[in-house]
Amino acid sequence: LSEIYPRNLMRKTAKMGGLPSPSEFVKLVNSSASQGDIQIDHVEVIAPIYEKWPPDSHTRIFLDSSNKTDEPVYAREVLSNFLSRAWRHHATDAEIDQKLALFAKIRPKCDDFQEAMVEVLATVLSSPKFLYLVPPGRAKRSGKSGDGNRLAAWELATRLSVFLWCSTPDDELLELSARGRLNDRDVLVSQVKRMLADPRSRRFSRHFVRQWLGMQLLDFLQVDRKAFRQFNPSLKEAMQEEPIAFFDEVLKHNHSVLDFIHADYTMTNERLARHYGLKDVYGNDFRRVELDSTHRRGGLLTQAGLLAMNSDGK
Repeated sequence: LSEIYPRNLMRKTAKMGGLPSPSEFVKLVNSSASQGDIQIDHVEVIAPIYEKWPPDSHTRIFLDSSNKTDEPVYAREVLSNFLSRAWRHHATDAEIDQKLALFAKIRPKCDDFQEAMVEVLATVLSSPKFLYLVPPGRAKRSGKSGDGNRLAAWELATRLSVFLWCSTPDDELLELSARGRLNDRDVLVSQVKRMLADPRSRRFSRHFVRQWLGMQLLDFLQVDRKAFRQFNPSLKEAMQEEPIAFFDEVLKHNHSVLDFIHADYTMTNERLARHYGLKDVYGNDFRRVELDSTHRRGGLLTQAGLLAMNSDGK
């Protein structure tokens, strides 16, 4: 199937903006390894798609508070919580007051509280304090006792989460940093293990492998389809994913680094297994497959994606 992106044409256009968010698009992709064709007669969408409303992603920003009817007070609560998480340090009164002033200016132009607040929060996410890691020496300190240690702990939590999750610290990291426990070696090791076991650590594997191996070469590879008729987008996608899945396997299970040179297993899905001549592998998910002595696909050097990206595609 071709990718289909129908948008909600009946969506209300707000005063502050026009286009819908990516979450309002529907994407249909044929991911079948057999490349079967499907004819669709009609599609029925039942909403809401969330188990509860408002969803957790909404309530994490617009907190449940007894001050919801008092907009200035509630705005301060929302901004204090959001600023601290987005900018990865305890938001100061000056920072909050600056955003409150912007909220007060925008509020008359908007239909409701949330519409105005979303515009203010967008400025938080466009700030260098969100986009970049500020070295601890440049952070402003209030001069109070213990403040330096607190900032150092927040910085450690930030670096851990950006490094392993490509995201902001979660509640557990923030709590440990606020209590000053993250600098304890045993606690730090425990948190690293927890973060590596989290699905979000896959982001680290993806970014690291793509930079380490220069996988962008495969993105731009043009293959002669007349010479290699079996090559198609699903095979190319599997080739791109294989080294990432292999690195993730070595990392998560603490395998020997020598496995990158030679291993008696590989990571594959159905499409790539068919290309390798491996049997009894089904589905799109990558999994570990043991290799016998006749297969030479163990390790990184003989993986299809790395071989292909260093060729001319002919």
